[in-house]
Amino acid sequence: MAEANGEPDRLEKLTGLPVRDTPRLPTEPRPHPVADCYVVAPASANYIAKLATGVSDNQALTQVNEALGTTGVRVVVFPRVNAAHARHPAWQWHLETLRKANVDLVYGPDVWPLYEPRQGPEVRELPWPTIMESIQQVATQPARHPLQEFDRGSPGGASPRKGTVTSDCPGPLMFLDVDVSRGCHSRPWGRQRPRPHQGGF
Repeated sequence: MAEANGEPDRLEKLTGLPVRDTPRLPTEPRPHPVADCYVVAPASANYIAKLATGVSDNQALTQVNEALGTTGVRVVVFPRVNAAHARHPAWQWHLETLRKANVDLVYGPDVWPLYEPRQGPEVRELPWPTIMESIQQVATQPARHPLQEFDRGSPGGASPRKGTVTSDCPGPLMFLDVDVSRGCHSRPWGRQRPRPHQGGF
């Protein structure tokens, strides 16, 4: 769907970096800066379950799962779920597992009130101010990367420390430029118009 509407091309033009959805070969250079922070916003119940259990069956999960085990790399996650998802017997275990992995969860009734499936508002704005606050708190912490710096000959080589934002659900989406070495500076590279409410989120 993303390729059909031209979204990857727009993202590449806005960020100056290639959009990846498949793993690179070990012999290929890293095309992106080493990230100090990964932001998953929004994340579906399916994504949360996979992340908590270490499933890496796509590029986004692979990157974030690796980040969970990388010293100095922080992960911020906003679960976009409904009341039925939260009542699943494994849900609390998933959240506790992510918290043990030092994931900053943007979650709670004051952030995202849970509705029953198909009973919530048709259009809901995501809590970007709260998500941004979490990112800013992370940005004030020193970064310690055990990984070597990415190839400066690759696109984006002038900005070695950034934050990466990924989205798992349809809906409003903002891409953020997070330069941890100088604090958090957000730029709305691209934002979709709110879509009709689906699936009771």
